[in-house]
Amino acid sequence: MESPMSSQTFIFLQNMTNFQPYSLLRTISGTAISYTMLTCVLDDSYTGTSLRANVAYDTFLSTSSGGAQAYEIMIWLGVFGDIYPLSDNGYPPTPVATPTIGGVAFNLIAGHNGNVVVYSFMAKTAATSFSGDLVAFYKYLEASYQLSSGLYMQTIQAGTEVFTGSGAKLTTSGYSIKVN
Repeated sequence: MESPMSSQTFIFLQNMTNFQPYSLLRTISGTAISYTMLTCVLDDSYTGTSLRANVAYDTFLSTSSGGAQAYEIMIWLGVFGDIYPLSDNGYPPTPVATPTIGGVAFNLIAGHNGNVVVYSFMAKTAATSFSGDLVAFYKYLEASYQLSSGLYMQTIQAGTEVFTGSGAKLTTSGYSIKVN
């Protein structure tokens, strides 16, 4: 099952806050680690000087089929400006680990959003082109942080979260997700 390539361009001429257009949204079911592969492709570029945003994949997992969200796993491939994911150890956060997955070096940040445990993989250097397997991130968390292999995938999103922006342009020429 494959999602079509999506693309988006955002031009920020005036001040903008909290704009979160995820261009690709997939609701799927099944245990996250049981998938043989969740292939994702990303190509993006940024110009300008006044943008605080990320370019990310965002996934939500639950402990049962149709259950409440228990985990959010974010993969921040592009980070622009002084923004950070949710953190249990302050801001700027101290990484709990520094894994390399799919050839990209990440800082892993752990936090909570209410009762939801949030793991955010933050690329140390913006990955303007990425093709990888999201299952590798779940397997890393399973091996290193006892993330259950029986969790259910609820949603996969891809896009950008813009916290503030003015006079900047962010272009994503492609996102896709293929489920095997």
